[in-house]
Amino acid sequence: MTKYNWVPKSLEYCEVFGIDPEMVEAVVEHPTLEGLSPESGRHGYPIKAYRRGDLEVCVSFRPNMQPAIAYVHLHLPIDNSKGSSTGGGSVKKAAAKAPNGLKEFKDWVHKAGYLPTLRNGHTHILRKDGSLLMATSSTPSDKMAITAAWQKFLRESAKDVTANVLEALRLDLAADEGATPTAPEGLGTVPGKWMCPHCRDWFGPEDAEDGDVPPVCYMCKKAGRT
Repeated sequence: MTKYNWVPKSLEYCEVFGIDPEMVEAVVEHPTLEGLSPESGRHGYPIKAYRRGDLEVCVSFRPNMQPAIAYVHLHLPIDNSKGSSTGGGSVKKAAAKAPNGLKEFKDWVHKAGYLPTLRNGHTHILRKDGSLLMATSSTPSDKMAITAAWQKFLRESAKDVTANVLEALRLDLAADEGATPTAPEGLGTVPGKWMCPHCRDWFGPEDAEDGDVPPVCYMCKKAGRT
């Protein structure tokens, strides 16, 4: 297995979410999706994106330097709920888009797969099996209280599903130990897949012009993102 350096923020992310660094490196060695990140053009050296299951890893290949784990992101269900951030991957960034009121807060919580209920003046958030995920200190009403409640919900819901997601990935890697997946055709020139830096979705070569890697996917380009 290749020896990798680690960017400090990537190690910090793994510590926060309890991700084993060896699992991260195993995903790089045995991905199911692989492509060249559009960030390569901005930095001037190859940055390759690897994904297996819900774990995404970017590795920078700077000239005359050891490959470095530059970015780690665990895709959790909360990433796809309204109000969360799919671009940065951290709870802190997702919390920047907090609900504007209690009704919207409950709506976002419900869409994330949890049940908000009111008990004795406190908002309790329950899992699908009826067990308690968290409770607010009181029913949030002003913007500051709602933002704090949303930040807490993002942290607790992330921790709630991380263990199951990582265990599924561990079993998947163990079952496929020693396998070497085929890289997309033409990787490094016109890769089979690229990762959009805004929505983090993968897209194909249909947007390529003269073999150049497009900076963003079609939908982000249509929305005016560059």
